[in-house]
Parts: sequence; C-alpha cells; structure tokens
Amino acid sequence: MRLDKVLAHHGLGSRKEVKNLIRKGMISINGEIVTQDDVHIDMALDEIWINDENIKLEVTQFILLNKPAGTICERGAVMYPSVLELIEEPLLPKTNPVGRLDVDTEGLILLTNDGRLAHHLLSPKHHVMKGYRVTLARPLDPKWIPLIEKV
Repeated sequence: MRLDKVLAHHGLGSRKEVKNLIRKGMISINGEIVTQDDVHIDMALDEIWINDENIKLEVTQFILLNKPAGTICERGAVMYPSVLELIEEPLLPKTNPVGRLDVDTEGLILLTNDGRLAHHLLSPKHHVMKGYRVTLARPLDPKWIPLIEKV
C-alpha cells in the first residue's frame, strides 16, 4: 500500500500534510529516508519512522456497525449503497463485512480485515451462534414452524 495513504489512514495527517512530511525527508522506512510519497510499503514488515519516532501501524481493523435498511453488505455495490460507504474513518485494505444482511434488514454487523476471525465466525463447523429478531407483516401460521426450524 502507498506510504502516504497508509500514514493518512492512520491519522498522521491529511494526505496533503503527509505528502509534505515525506517530501521534506521527515519519514524513513527501514532506516532509509524517503522523499517520494508514492512508495509502497508492507505494513506488517516495514518499520516507519517520523522524526526519529517509530510509528506502529495497526494492521487489523474491527468496526461494529448498526446496518440501516437500504444498504447492502458487499463491496462495489451497484443498486444500493454499501455499508462500507457509511464508515467515515479510513478503511484498511481488505476490510469487509463479516456475513450478510439483506437490503431491507437492520442490525449489528462486524467489519474487519482479520480473515481468520471472519472465517471462524462464518464457518458452519465452528457453530457460532447468531441471533435474529424478526417482525412479520402478518401473524405466523403455526404450520410453518417445523419448516423454519429445519433451516
């Protein structure tokens, strides 16, 4: 990921401010001063310093969002806005919703770039309980309960 983007996403200034710091030679990566703002870094491996202060970059992101109706849980949505568009803070790469809620559904959803956690929460073999509260347009006919329980 680009150095200027990473530093701005981590709250070290606006993109413009961060680019100025880089161009002034105030940033070093792995001990080498950098003056090009489009340098790509590996956030997990590279050490970044600003004025002799080591910057620890967060590589995992967790966001809990109360998903409103009218949004969908996918990246690059076309017909409806994505829940990712509701997040005002910068998203780290690969941050995605864990699971799906339908467009007309409201509720709490986790967004993260932690793939292992997402897999653990979604995989049926881990039996992670999920709770749902449903409001129906008309009363539930008791004959449908056995069919619903099988799902």
